[in-house]
Amino acid sequence: MLYRKMKGLRSDMGMTQEDMSSFLGIGIRNYRNKEKGITPFTQVEIILIMKKANLSYQEVGEIFFNKESNKLLYETYVESKEKAHN
Repeated sequence: MLYRKMKGLRSDMGMTQEDMSSFLGIGIRNYRNKEKGITPFTQVEIILIMKKANLSYQEVGEIFFNKESNKLLYETYVESKEKAHN
């Protein structure tokens, strides 16, 4: 699931995997593993992607915290960010 969402987001931004790996300052293999969901994105990488793509906190949650096992983490993340902006 993450692969499709990240690939779509990256494509919408007009970036290749090489472009994104360079933007994040990581190797291409490392980025590919992250995009496929093998390796998690770090908090810093998520924030960089969020700013670059102009994503809302809701969109970040849907992309990076979409698994049922992460539902509570996702909800907590969105609530904390919404409170910070209100």
